[in-house]
Amino acid sequence: MAKPQTYPHIELDREFKRIGESIKRSRADHYIELWPYPNATREDLDQAILAGPDILHIAGHGRREGIVLHGRYDDDEELISLDDLSELLSWHTPRDRPLQCAVLNACWSADIGLRRALWVPFTVGMKEEVYDPAAVEFTCGFYDALGAGRDYIAAFQHGRLRGRRYAGEGKFQPLLLQSNTGKIGIRSFMLDADDLGEQTELFLQLEHYFEGRTLRPGHSWRSVANEVARFCADPELRHRFRSEDFQLYMDCHLTIAFLAGYMFGFEAPVAPLQGRHRKEVWARPSRPTQQPPRELQVSARGPEGASQLAVSVSLSRGIIDNVQRYLADKGDFRIIDISLPYPNPRPSTAPSTPTRSSSRLSMSSHDCAPVGSIR
Repeated sequence: MAKPQTYPHIELDREFKRIGESIKRSRADHYIELWPYPNATREDLDQAILAGPDILHIAGHGRREGIVLHGRYDDDEELISLDDLSELLSWHTPRDRPLQCAVLNACWSADIGLRRALWVPFTVGMKEEVYDPAAVEFTCGFYDALGAGRDYIAAFQHGRLRGRRYAGEGKFQPLLLQSNTGKIGIRSFMLDADDLGEQTELFLQLEHYFEGRTLRPGHSWRSVANEVARFCADPELRHRFRSEDFQLYMDCHLTIAFLAGYMFGFEAPVAPLQGRHRKEVWARPSRPTQQPPRELQVSARGPEGASQLAVSVSLSRGIIDNVQRYLADKGDFRIIDISLPYPNPRPSTAPSTPTRSSSRLSMSSHDCAPVGSIR
């Protein structure tokens, strides 16, 4: 455990002890090895990665520029940038036993996700500062869940709920990142999506425009549309479309969801998901051989003199047949279909989630101290 004297002490002895207790309670405790690195230096981090652990756990202090390690002398420190950590993992992780998860339990460590720095299946980081008791309890919940046979996503959720109970008014915003899959979110009303901002790297909040689902006085849909357009046209996001897929979590009005889909376009590697149920809002089309048309086509089905009117809007696949079947026993309908003249796409498939069986854990951390510190 490193002890840079210029930083406040935090409860890392307790965190290390709690990890050991979680392993002892695990169903596979006899398969798990815990390799601690007290007074962790850059050289210790090199050795930990070269040893080929399944999980690399770094706990301690962090800054916007990177993570603080112990220096060569007792009163010294060394900062490893997130870019340097990325390069270290990229070049020195054994190919026959690649790292499965990196837990960066330090302030500002989630910034690594905004640059897509780590190419590890799962990376846990903290947004901004993190309240020390919450960070310790997150660790306990995370490893308790892994020891019970849960996968990394479920373990993260369990750890986050555990940490929240101890956060109080303190800061605690953990973020789970998956390699080659970015997470973005749009929210226009609050249901079960209060934590959507914590689960995503880029997040658009629109609920200040609305009272429930109704537009507040003094606001206009044009203002909402302009903000959605700016979000979808973000240069960094567009640049990252070239190298990775995205999941778009939405707890928002259907109008906003359609606008976001239209703004991203057919070429964007974005899977749109309901924020609460994680179900696809629409299927992504397979990559077209030519630029898809931007003109909407309008057609109609059903008798012209029908007593009821239905409008079907689709931006990525034809759903008119489904709508017609749904309305078949519900009365006399005239259906107006608005869609792009594009063939039905092949449904996309979600990436599989690896689960943990036996693991080796390498822990690099630094110092313990009074409850209530900020990392």
